[in-house]
Amino acid sequence: MAQMGSKCIQERIRAINQLVEDCTLKPEMVKPCIFSVFDNIRARLLESNRCVNLHMLKALGTIIPQMKESLNKVVYQLIPAIADNHLNSKTNAIYCSALAAIRSVVHNLDNSILLEVFVTKAQLLGGRAKTDLTDAVTDMAIKLYPRRPKMVEQQTLPLLWHMLAVRSRSAATATLFRALYGHMGARLPVAAAYQPVIVRNGLQRLLSSAH
Repeated sequence: MAQMGSKCIQERIRAINQLVEDCTLKPEMVKPCIFSVFDNIRARLLESNRCVNLHMLKALGTIIPQMKESLNKVVYQLIPAIADNHLNSKTNAIYCSALAAIRSVVHNLDNSILLEVFVTKAQLLGGRAKTDLTDAVTDMAIKLYPRRPKMVEQQTLPLLWHMLAVRSRSAATATLFRALYGHMGARLPVAAAYQPVIVRNGLQRLLSSAH
């Protein structure tokens, strides 16, 4: 952990490699320190050196599946550190690695814990990040709805209303609509009854295209 904060870039990269090895070969050593480990991971994701950012993002591809049982405790550190700083990166390697890390989180962690933070970030961020996070919310909603319908509706409908309010006609908005409409049917426009006119009109356009 001390080496990850070194002033030397190569030292920080070597420390990331050591962390990957420890998570793979000695996970029982890492898990009790999960909060301090992810404080250091977050610091490497937030620092100004893009080489270190990229190395850390790629390392998460190994760390997330290895440590998944413990990561529920740190998702509110991890998701913003990836999404806020890298999902809109103009550097393609960083963007692709950040997107791969986000998808790994969705694949390996409990989606019922992730849904809220993804919805929040999708509403706050713009650009590709908004689209990618909305797509992730849609995937989680589809998986979770049969088991947790009320939770899914409570947490994802605000995102749909938001996307319609900002007049987003993206494929991500349409896909989220179809996922919710497939489960809710006529209850979806009823749920929108007290939303602003711009939201209701946008929903009506999507409903018209669905028939």
